[in-house]
Amino acid sequence: MEVNYFFRSKNKAYSIEKVFKTIIEAMPENVVSKNIYMPRADASPISIVKNILFTYKNRNKHGINHVTGDIHYCILGLIGSKVVLTIHDLVFIKNARNPIDRFFKWVLWLYIPAKIANKVVCISEKTKLDLLKYVKVKNVSVIYNPVDPTLKKNIKEINDIPVILHIGVGWNKNLERVINAISGINCQLRIIGKIKEKQLDLLNKFNINYSNAYSLSDQEIADEYRKCDIVSFPSLYEGFGMPIIEGQIVGRAVLTSQIEPMTEIGNDAVHYVNPYSIESIADGFKMLIINKEYRENLINTGLINVEPFKRKNITYSYFKLYNILLK
Repeated sequence: MEVNYFFRSKNKAYSIEKVFKTIIEAMPENVVSKNIYMPRADASPISIVKNILFTYKNRNKHGINHVTGDIHYCILGLIGSKVVLTIHDLVFIKNARNPIDRFFKWVLWLYIPAKIANKVVCISEKTKLDLLKYVKVKNVSVIYNPVDPTLKKNIKEINDIPVILHIGVGWNKNLERVINAISGINCQLRIIGKIKEKQLDLLNKFNINYSNAYSLSDQEIADEYRKCDIVSFPSLYEGFGMPIIEGQIVGRAVLTSQIEPMTEIGNDAVHYVNPYSIESIADGFKMLIINKEYRENLINTGLINVEPFKRKNITYSYFKLYNILLK
């Protein structure tokens, strides 16, 4: 079996590539994989055309062609081939600058790709429901993202000054409310991601004990999980919610939002908060810090919850999907 994996340019973010690196490495030996990266990183009309032509030149005429995410429009270079499209979220629609931009993104990133693909994979039921609001298709299934297999269980006692790990500084990561919420809590906020000026001003305003790092390797991210006490993830919008299962597999209590897909991924193994309420977030952190029995119960149920997200299960789901397409 031959599978060509089409990735966005190496000059863009790394999250999708990390997910599929984990999957590709675990594929059976009879799967011959080829990773293909787009030459252009931006979404200008000329770059879109060049990426589509590049995709066409690198298509696999007899095997599987898998568009791994973000560059959905590249499926136009795969018409007539066997194609799997993975959709991670619909943030490109939500972030559209104006109605014309939104229509452009809907056509090229959503409607045409979903109609052309033999199989569309969404990484959560939330993403699937979002997709079906915009495009009526029947060839959609849900396959979760796998948790990084290098992350291992590492239970430890909570620090005297608890370390709260917050990954991401984008608008949806809700860092500003987290900063407000911990202003009266004796803790250290560890922020992963390049802090913006407005966020820095807020950290200084509330005199927050914090540290910051960005552009970390996979190993360095794993170390951050091991060193922290609580994972902060009260996100406003996600397609999946990787920090939930990454925190759980290491053995950390996770605070997250009581909205989809976080409730789908976290089940009953996280502490839920209203992500729009500073008071709710603050109360959640206090509960996790003060109540040892509650915290340890979440850690234990988290270790159970993460089982379906392990690499072998996700890899098998994709392998089975490829086989169905080749029949």
